[in-house]
Amino acid sequence: MPENLAKSLGKSLIEGKTEPVPKNHLHDPKVWDAYRKAWAAGWRPAPIMKPIVIGEGTIVESPQHLRDLVGAAAVPEVMNTKTTFEWEEIDEPVRDIKLCLLDLVEWDKLTKIAELEDGPLIAYLEGAIRQSYRVSALKLSTLTQLNNEAETGRTMN
Repeated sequence: MPENLAKSLGKSLIEGKTEPVPKNHLHDPKVWDAYRKAWAAGWRPAPIMKPIVIGEGTIVESPQHLRDLVGAAAVPEVMNTKTTFEWEEIDEPVRDIKLCLLDLVEWDKLTKIAELEDGPLIAYLEGAIRQSYRVSALKLSTLTQLNNEAETGRTMN
């Protein structure tokens, strides 16, 4: 068998075994049309919220303190939930925990002024498991700004 024919046959066998790449539903015009119609009818997706631990190993002691840090118009609502684990091998006890939820705008402000670390996994809405976050420290630039504001009487924002 000539070499070119062998290569051609081998190539066709390999190509025949490859599976087609699944079509991404976001590329489907029908999906976008349905989304536009729902949007026009007043539907809005739920906002993305980030759970921030209050108290317990964080410098944020209260919802009012968190509001002051991010400059929010209202005090964030406190959410009581429990810690959880995805693996049964972990022997840590489940405990109660208090959180405040921040939207992405407030989250962005918090990431600019504070050092964040992963908090415990939490039982979230409708049984989902989510990562929570702890504010471990304020960034040095924030502390300097807060000190300057205290001296001048002006506020951050």
